[in-house]
Amino acid sequence: MKKLVDCVDMRYENGTFLLIPRQADEIDLIMLGFDGTEKWIRLECLDYNPKWTSKCYVYTATICNQNGKSWSWQWGYGGYTLVSDSVRETQHKIVEACQMYCQRNGICFPGKGW
Repeated sequence: MKKLVDCVDMRYENGTFLLIPRQADEIDLIMLGFDGTEKWIRLECLDYNPKWTSKCYVYTATICNQNGKSWSWQWGYGGYTLVSDSVRETQHKIVEACQMYCQRNGICFPGKGW
C-alpha cells in the first residue's frame, strides 16, 4: 500500500506544509482512510517558545474538501483538540508524510510532531 507522501504533491514554506492530493491516487487515499474528496491538506508547525522552556511547537492540521468546506484540529505544547481515534490516525499519516518529505529534501522537521 502507498503512503500519503506518495499520493500528494507537497510544498513547504516557513513552518507550513501543503499537501495536494493527486487525482490519479484517489483510490490510494481512500485506502489510507481519507474520503477522496480532499482538495488540500495543510500542516502548520508554529514555534511556541516560552522563556522557561526549550523550543516547543503547536501543530494545526486543516483539511479542505472539494466543496470548499474545511475543518481543523490542533495539538502540541499549547494543548490539543479532542478528536476521535480515526482523526488521530489521519494526523499521524499527515505528520509522517511531512517528515518523509523533509528527509527526502534535506529539511529539518519542526519539532517532534507527536
